[in-house]
Amino acid sequence: MIRFARILVCILLGLSLLLAANEIFVTPPLFTPTFEAHPALVGSWRTEDVAFTVLPNGSVSGRVGKASVANGRMFPNRSWFGRLVRWRTDYLVRGDLSGEMNTYRFTAALNLKAGSLQGALFVVGANGARPRALRFVKDR
Repeated sequence: MIRFARILVCILLGLSLLLAANEIFVTPPLFTPTFEAHPALVGSWRTEDVAFTVLPNGSVSGRVGKASVANGRMFPNRSWFGRLVRWRTDYLVRGDLSGEMNTYRFTAALNLKAGSLQGALFVVGANGARPRALRFVKDR
């Protein structure tokens, strides 16, 4: 009986380590649900000088400062295990920013909380990544 308990504990620990590694190192993690736009996500969102429009198919358009969003895409950013242990954000938006003859990549890690999108925007350019905290409000 003790041997069975030890084997079971080892299996559970190994499974937990695999799930944690998946959540930490894989983007998006395995077991992440396919994107189905929640009705609360679809629409136009804005903050100071950032505006995103999320379409039901997950594509994102808009602007960051004076740069236009191109190839923007929203997708789920965590699996059931990540939600259980509160790792990562609910959604990730990735795309390109084009303006003034430069093209940059951006990533926005966002959570849907109390009717607003909250998170951080990372713009990767010539000087590396510059993070910025955001709180979007949905246009009515």
